[in-house]
Amino acid sequence: MMQFTLISLLREVSNCVGTLNPHKEEGFKLVMEMLRQVVELHPGLNALHIGADEVYMLGEGELSKLWLASSGRTVEQLFLSHVASIVKYIKKEWPHMTIIMWDDMMRGMSQDTLKASGIVGFVQPMLWDYTPNLDVDKTGMNCNLAILYLNNIAIVTIFSPSEHDILSQ
Repeated sequence: MMQFTLISLLREVSNCVGTLNPHKEEGFKLVMEMLRQVVELHPGLNALHIGADEVYMLGEGELSKLWLASSGRTVEQLFLSHVASIVKYIKKEWPHMTIIMWDDMMRGMSQDTLKASGIVGFVQPMLWDYTPNLDVDKTGMNCNLAILYLNNIAIVTIFSPSEHDILSQ
């Protein structure tokens, strides 16, 4: 979606199609409209996965740099404030909706940071890993935080055997 010309103006940085600028109201409105359409097309829907993964360029845009320049602000807070605004909107529009999101951007965040975000109890993190065996000590570091502070947790491991593995069988 972010590769289209009109939508490209909503990117955090111009050369990164995967990160929405959290400071642009038009981006928020676009996300809410997309969610509204999904809910409308799926009567009886009771869960929404909002993604929120792999936004590694967050904080690199000019507006984000200005926001971060204010004393004590972090990229973690920027991420969580954007997620919290989306979660708040979803809960206002569809109070029954379970909200799921990927965990990768929350890995390593402190309990205090997560707690202060306002998303605790409103989202279910879904842990993912691309390896055949989930290394809970590595990937699941945030499991303890999720169990302590969020509703539920789901774990997904995605493994695609290499061509060599397939040919040698």
